[in-house]
Amino acid sequence: CSRFLSLSAMEESLKNVLENVQKEVSALENAKKEHNAVVAAQQANLQAQRDRLQREKEELQQAWVKLEQEKQCVTKNAHQLETNVQQLDKKQAEWQAQKTAEERLLVERRVKEEKQFKHEREKQTKALQETLSNMKQEVAVLEEKRKHLERTVGDLGEVVSLDVGGYRYRTTRSTLTQFPDSMLGAMFSGRHGTLQNVMQSPT
Repeated sequence: CSRFLSLSAMEESLKNVLENVQKEVSALENAKKEHNAVVAAQQANLQAQRDRLQREKEELQQAWVKLEQEKQCVTKNAHQLETNVQQLDKKQAEWQAQKTAEERLLVERRVKEEKQFKHEREKQTKALQETLSNMKQEVAVLEEKRKHLERTVGDLGEVVSLDVGGYRYRTTRSTLTQFPDSMLGAMFSGRHGTLQNVMQSPT
């Protein structure tokens, strides 16, 4: 009975291990989703900044057209405005280079994290498969022991008829094997396979 309880406890422990692994996998998937959401938010923010700068550039270009029309009277101001536009273009180029570098870093980080996540998941899956294999082997061993125990218990309750000097005696195998070191205990312990000559079914 205690071995049956141990088997049930092992099955319950295995279920707990499976549930914990599933929770960890779910937590990793949630972390991945959160990371993807952060990346999406950053990309949206970068796009908004780019749109804002594009609108600013268009506004400056419109101002440039207007200043060109007034170039004769405002040459000095037009020159300053041209300088400003050049600086804006330079800043835009720098921002574009920085944006490209950040996007490349984000992609590399995402690929690295996905590889790490895949490796960790494969590692946990392999460990779980090994645990399941070991558990199955232990369950098979326990099942074999249980069957052997059932056969042993059934054999101990068997009624044996003995012919001793012409007198017939009836007893059980458990009585004959109470003292395993005795001759009868050795004969009826099940360690010898030639007891058919001395054992007969009760009549």
